[in-house]
Parts: sequence; C-alpha cells; structure tokens
Amino acid sequence: MTTENTHTVQAPGPIRVEVEVLNGMVTVATSPDVSRPTVTVHTADTQGATADAVTGTSFLEYGNTLKVKIPNTGDSEAPAASPHTGMTVHNVFSGHVGGDFYQGATFVQAGRTNVQTRNAVFSRKGTSGVRTSGSVRDAVFSQSGLGNVQMDNGTLSINGIAIVRDGVVVVPEGTRVDALPGTIRVDIQLPPGSEVTFTSTGAASLTLNGDFHQVEAILADGAMHATRADIDNANVSTITGNITLGHTRDSAVLHSDTGHIDVRRFGGGTLTATTSTGNIDVHAPSRVTRLATVTLNSVTGHIDTDGFDGAPHIRLTANSHTGEVHHSL
Repeated sequence: MTTENTHTVQAPGPIRVEVEVLNGMVTVATSPDVSRPTVTVHTADTQGATADAVTGTSFLEYGNTLKVKIPNTGDSEAPAASPHTGMTVHNVFSGHVGGDFYQGATFVQAGRTNVQTRNAVFSRKGTSGVRTSGSVRDAVFSQSGLGNVQMDNGTLSINGIAIVRDGVVVVPEGTRVDALPGTIRVDIQLPPGSEVTFTSTGAASLTLNGDFHQVEAILADGAMHATRADIDNANVSTITGNITLGHTRDSAVLHSDTGHIDVRRFGGGTLTATTSTGNIDVHAPSRVTRLATVTLNSVTGHIDTDGFDGAPHIRLTANSHTGEVHHSL
C-alpha cells in the first residue's frame, strides 16, 4: 500500500513547472510521448506526517505554469533520500573499487559513490576524483547521492542503519541501506522543451532526464543530477549538494559552497561555475565549433577541464586560490 496524489495539466504542450519541497526525491523527465504534463507525489507510508504531506500537496495552474507545493512534514532534519536504488554493503579485504586499490576495507556502494571506513577515511569517488581523508570520528556527511552518512563515536551509520561499530562490520554483506521510510517522491512527466523551477531549503534532490528549455534550481543540502539531460539554459545553486549536468547548450550559471560541480558535455555559449571548497570538472567535446566563454573559479577546490586545448574558439578562464588547476587534451 502507498499514498499517492496525481495531477494532470489540462492544456497540452510544454509548460513551466515550479516545485517547492523541503525533503525528498524529485524526478523530472521529458518525452515526445507526453502531451499533457503529469505530476505524481507518492510515498510508501500509508499514514503519518509524510502521507499527510502527500495528500496535502497543492497544485495550482495559472497561464502556462503549474505550481506544485508539498507541505513540510515537520521534520526539517530528515536526511535526503537517495536517487540510487542499489546501495549495498561490500566487505572488500583486497581489490579495486572505482579505479582505486583498497585493502581490508568496507564499502557502502551506490552508483558512483563509495564510502570507505578503514582507517577512518571518507572517500567520495566521482568524475572529480575527490577524496577527503583524515579523522571523521563524530562527523556527519550528507551526500544526497547516498543518503545520510554519519560517524558518531566510532559508529558509521547510513540512513540510520549502523554499518560499522568500533572497526567491526555489524551487518551482513549485501545489506540494503536505501532511503529511510517516510520519503516523499515526486515524479513529473513533461513534453520536451518545458521549463523547471525547483526550490528546496532542506535536503531534497532533483533528477532531470530529457530535453529542457530552462532549469532554475535552488537547493540546500540536496544535489541536482542531470547527466541524461539536454538543457538550453541552467541557473543552479546549492550549499552542500553536488551539481551534475549532462549537456549544456546555451548558458549555465552554477554555484555551490561545498558541493562539487561536474559538467559532462559543454555545448557552447557561456558557462560560469563557482565554488568555495567544491571541485569543478568541465568537459568540452571537440564538436563545439561556435564561440564560447567558460569562467571557472574556486577558493580551495580543484579545477579540471578536458577538451579545451583543441577548441581555440572557446575562451577559458580557470582560477583556484589554493586548489590545483589541470587542463587535459
């Protein structure tokens, strides 16, 4: 049994959808097969605050815009739900994971994210190859790609499930650590060329798939995943969440305080990416032939670019105050 609330827009064709939610998972997809936009808000809970928030979701249509507002469940500290569905504990005593060699390690792995617990090392593997090492005792990591990761007095927990206590793995290999009960999920189906505005002051994550004319997103601890999206114009900012874009066509303005920014296919136009401590990765395929401007700035994060040396028509500026800057062919 689940709790579900569905709304179908009356008029067909591309629209602008505005979503406001504190915590949860929001997935927006476009398809030529979709004529009338549809929004489905659902949860596995059948009663309680989360179920009430689903049934209490408001849908307001005005002009060519649909506004979706999901009430606060009252738990502002709820961790972000993971957009991945195969998070599993792996006890690796010797081997390679994500291109690195580990010995005597325990991982919780989901997609591109690894957590290593041996010698109190936290390691997030992505295209940026970021690794934060050192003591993580009594520390909290909120990675929306994995969920809520917490180290407390020698115990590592993910989504409230204790994985390691005092150096000993306390769950069987293969244990699932998916999102906590009480997760709100929002699935939105739109015609290609639609626009998305997303606002979350909590830990909600946003996943985009398909073709979008414009995306505006303001996130706090949640991340934006758009590796399978083609976006004309993007304006995205986060506090701790990562920003991952697939194909940018015209303009993109991206900012994160501590999250990482990863642009997989810069398609031309203008790109501005700034971070405080997060890393920045940008790849420009050789087929970009029009004039373009790319400006990348970080205070302490590393900056990596790929493909710009073969594109003299792209004006690239990359600076980091204390981080490293690398340019690859």
